[in-house]
Amino acid sequence: MGIYMKNCMEWTICEHATYCIGGATVPFYDTLGPDTISFILNQTNLSAVLCTRAQVPALIKAKNTGTCPKFETIIVIDGVIPETDKLCRDANINLISLARVESHGAHVLSTQNTHNSPEIKHRHSPPSGHDVATFCYTSGTTGNPKGALITHTNLLAHVSGLEIFDIIANETDRHLSYLPLPHIFERVVQASMICNGASIAFYRGDPLYLLEDIIACRPTIIPVAPRVLNKIHDKILAGVISAGGLKKKLFFAALHAKTQGLKHGQLKHGLYDALIFNKIKKALGMDCVRVMVSGSAPLSTSVMTFFRCMLGVPVLEGYGQTEGTASATLSHPDDVGTMGHVGGPVGCCEVKLVDVPEMGYLSKDTSHRGKPCVGRGEILVRGPTVFQGYYKDLEKTKETIDEEGWLHSGDIGLWTLEGALQIIDRKKNIFKLAQGGK
Repeated sequence: MGIYMKNCMEWTICEHATYCIGGATVPFYDTLGPDTISFILNQTNLSAVLCTRAQVPALIKAKNTGTCPKFETIIVIDGVIPETDKLCRDANINLISLARVESHGAHVLSTQNTHNSPEIKHRHSPPSGHDVATFCYTSGTTGNPKGALITHTNLLAHVSGLEIFDIIANETDRHLSYLPLPHIFERVVQASMICNGASIAFYRGDPLYLLEDIIACRPTIIPVAPRVLNKIHDKILAGVISAGGLKKKLFFAALHAKTQGLKHGQLKHGLYDALIFNKIKKALGMDCVRVMVSGSAPLSTSVMTFFRCMLGVPVLEGYGQTEGTASATLSHPDDVGTMGHVGGPVGCCEVKLVDVPEMGYLSKDTSHRGKPCVGRGEILVRGPTVFQGYYKDLEKTKETIDEEGWLHSGDIGLWTLEGALQIIDRKKNIFKLAQGGK
């Protein structure tokens, strides 16, 4: 089942309904263009896509390319209107509302023998762990996108692997879904929420109103991208500097005091939390947060320190990739005094560094830029979270997973003396080197 829209309740319901009949989902980023959409539709032989009316024109353009003949049905979650119906009829596409699908299913179940009825084409048939749960397509910025095959074992292994960090969700937790659901990071977070009976709220789809949505939800667990934290950080500091005078002096005195406390493992401060930071947290809708996890890109140490001081809770940073079902490493909640690394391996995988002699990185290195370390090299990951390969692309799969099951990230890291992983170079730079660039 294809899913092509921004995060919403129907997105998640559709995904798990698909799982219930042993199917797999093919999510599309809502920003994709017709060429990329038609490529994915054709490669996966999708016949139906769930979306809102806003995505219908792009799907029709993809259909009109003539490269996806099996695509024939669009299911819209916000109802059928005459204009959209005409667009689909002209393109020979069946347009159905989700409400109609749900109504038909409810009618069949209430009037027929569910074990013998010929009307029920798709019976409850739970998948096995080795079945593909979802096709995670890359953005396709450097050619056609690649479809990473993620299984149910991959997803659940990652959820279980987080238990050693004692941040597993519980029935009292609340999560606001705003990171794109086609990205595996958000899907893993939702899997944790659902497996443990927690609640999921969905933002309204407009980043301009994200802060208002956070205030309304008051989440307890927040997965974030650094760009979001950077904006909040800059906005708060701009306000403090603009206020000037005693407020400015008091704020930076409080920030300095709490920064010093972090070095001794202290997240709380009796005076400054009550006087300053608790008020800011409440105004931001973050007064109920018990843990924040940053991923998808590096988070600066200054912003990391700022949020640990302001929230007074663990602010963690992880490292991983789609092919490894999100994070391979994660900083520990008890480690509040160090920054600039992405922690140790999560409980479901192994991580090692291998030599990259052409770049001068060796697993036996003992220093990096004058600082001691315990080896440098390309980051490799192995375990039940490693994906099954790229769909219909055996060559790329063999380049990414070796014969021993190690996933080659292409990124360069080092081990700190404390056993944490630090990222020192990224795949894009290695790609440039292979192409003879600088």
